[in-house]
Amino acid sequence: MTITNDGFSSKDRIVVVTSSHDQIDDGRVFHRCSKTLAENGYNVIQIGPYGEGYADEKEGVLVRGFKPRPDIYHFNIFQRFKNLHLILRMMLKFPARVYHCHEIDVVAISLIISFFRGSRTIFDCHEHTRVLFVETHYRNQLGKKVVSGLIWFVERALSRLCYAVIIPDKAVESIFKNFGVKNTIISPNFPPINTRCGKSLANETVQGQLGIFIGSISKDRGIIPLLEALRKVLNQDIDLKLKLVGFVEDDFAPILTQVVEELKLKDAVIFIDRVPYSELWDHLGSADFGVVLDPPLEHNLHSVANKFYEYLSAGLPVIGSNLPKMSEIYKVNNFGILIEPENPESITNGIVDLLGRSKEDLLKMGEENRNIFVKNYSWDSVEHRLINLYSSIFSSFVSTSHYIF
Repeated sequence: MTITNDGFSSKDRIVVVTSSHDQIDDGRVFHRCSKTLAENGYNVIQIGPYGEGYADEKEGVLVRGFKPRPDIYHFNIFQRFKNLHLILRMMLKFPARVYHCHEIDVVAISLIISFFRGSRTIFDCHEHTRVLFVETHYRNQLGKKVVSGLIWFVERALSRLCYAVIIPDKAVESIFKNFGVKNTIISPNFPPINTRCGKSLANETVQGQLGIFIGSISKDRGIIPLLEALRKVLNQDIDLKLKLVGFVEDDFAPILTQVVEELKLKDAVIFIDRVPYSELWDHLGSADFGVVLDPPLEHNLHSVANKFYEYLSAGLPVIGSNLPKMSEIYKVNNFGILIEPENPESITNGIVDLLGRSKEDLLKMGEENRNIFVKNYSWDSVEHRLINLYSSIFSSFVSTSHYIF
């Protein structure tokens, strides 16, 4: 379907907005939202921090950008308000039936617009925002309490005014139910089935075994214990390299450099900066196993990192944290090895155990993981929830007489 600015009336339009996801083909924003809606016949515009004046069309979705704030990766809650006026201007430029908002700050703008235009606001909450934000970005206890209380108050007040709130799992759903939100839709962070997998980086020659970690690279992702374990594995004369794919947070970069130097891992660790979502599968296809080492922080206890499902999608055995949700999955589907994420010795034993298995066993495990993914953890198996939500939204517009532009 070809979309142009005037190809559809605004009453048929959905505007998907993000204030912080600066990759156009972001997994949640584009693939599990904009693209899915466009494939099902909706007129979709995606607005995000892609650069001032950015304009393009991608797979049936009209994409428009605004200037990102300079500190977009620094996670200061008060800095999030810097570019809200740009977002407001873009949203006013594209009137819509529905504004699909991926952050609570965008929800605030959408609710104001919706009040005057009679449109609908959807809040797409990707994770347990309050706990995740506070646990990972605030060390001071007073700061944690203040920011946590602020986020709780804002999310509670605004989410109850939304037509619906989309959440990734039951743990987050219970939070919004307690807020008094009546219309919640569970939409897990599962990758689509049609992702590429297999050995696809033909120009990359890595001797021996290759483990991979994807996602933000920070202290709270288990990177230091992983590097310490890598050193222990290498000391056992096992030929292993580790590929880290993702953005290294500024305050962690010097610590990471120091640890790599002290452990003499310069030749054993491959750093790849953040790549577009569509290219991620090439790197997964070059690996022999994936690693998820989330520590036992509150926001990790009742959910599983997106990377876990992406490893399954690529047909990789997984070395994962022995936390409640992942253990629950492991009991039903033996996807690899469970380890204690903060214990380098446990991680070492897990890696040695996995790599000590035959090539046939590892291939069989990878194939089983891929089958598990397709059956239980693919976006294709749950995308009907999003489509059903939008069907109900558009059918609720019995009359457009109240819809003003």
